Amino acid sequence: MYTGATFRIKINDSITQPIKFESGVRQGCSASGIIYVVCLEPLLHSIRNNPKIPGIIPPGAQYEAVRKKAFPYDGDDNTIKTIAYADDIDTIVFSRDEETETIKMFDLYNRASDGKTNVEKTEVFWISDWLPPPAFQGQVKLN
Repeated sequence: MYTGATFRIKINDSITQPIKFESGVRQGCSASGIIYVVCLEPLLHSIRNNPKIPGIIPPGAQYEAVRKKAFPYDGDDNTIKTIAYADDIDTIVFSRDEETETIKMFDLYNRASDGKTNVEKTEVFWISDWLPPPAFQGQVKLN
């Protein structure tokens, strides 16, 4: 499907010569979503299964009725460690050690897949009204 694929850019009324796809997915391609899922799942799986990243238990998950409705396929694991939409990934950490472990997992994934983490768009979002943010490693900016 992508072997030998090319694209052209239209600027005003001019169209470029064909350009070969080097990476990424075709815009508007119906397979793009599933390609992202297949490519990112190894990273997400490794984060979800890492015992050094505990994640959070969502409200109500302590009740069996809520668990069965909200997490019907997760067995006994009701924690949330990462959330992803296409190539946007959120991870949940509570300490510098968890941040370091998460960064290691991204680095390993990037080396294995030739991926890149855009540090310009990477930031820590601190959620608390009464606690100061922890001293994170500083590889990402605090927002």
